[in-house]
Amino acid sequence: YNVGGRTRRIYGRPRKFSSELDNRIMQGYLPPLATFDPADDKHYDDEEQYLELRLVPPTPGGFEVPFTAPLSIDVPEGNPIPGAMLVEGDAMTYPTVTFIGPGTDMSVTIGSFEVGLEGTLGVGATITVDPRPWNQTIKRTGNTTGVSLSRKTRLARALVGPGAYQAVLRGVDYTGTARATVRWRHAFLTL
Repeated sequence: YNVGGRTRRIYGRPRKFSSELDNRIMQGYLPPLATFDPADDKHYDDEEQYLELRLVPPTPGGFEVPFTAPLSIDVPEGNPIPGAMLVEGDAMTYPTVTFIGPGTDMSVTIGSFEVGLEGTLGVGATITVDPRPWNQTIKRTGNTTGVSLSRKTRLARALVGPGAYQAVLRGVDYTGTARATVRWRHAFLTL
């Protein structure tokens, strides 16, 4: 829905669907009636937030010698601090984490929430952990044989409140290509 220039979502399912059948159906009109059963009591931003984490830090910049005047520094666009995550709104929200291999014993920590894997993801293999109450799935693609959630993972605590966080990816990857993505929507208690 869109109210006051803000587009928000409510997750849930239609229930008690009914419709009166009458002659209007012949003109292509069928007036349905349904109720909506929300999955939780929150309203979510339509735009999903996204953060990519890597095991290998970005290559720092520097100056080439010899220096020539005037000196200038190019600042890369985007997130200036690797792993910086800003959760807005006024309610707790659910981060969805996707691990992308190759990597062994990978985990992502955001505040007190941690989701981790035990085992080795193959090259290009992914595991997506989605703790949202209306979804609650673990989706696998590629070579994920023998990979399971770690004992530290508690999907019931997979919530982060409004605030600034440092999301951290840990694991072992000798190729330097392992990464994880975190996706979330800002959550609100009212319109």
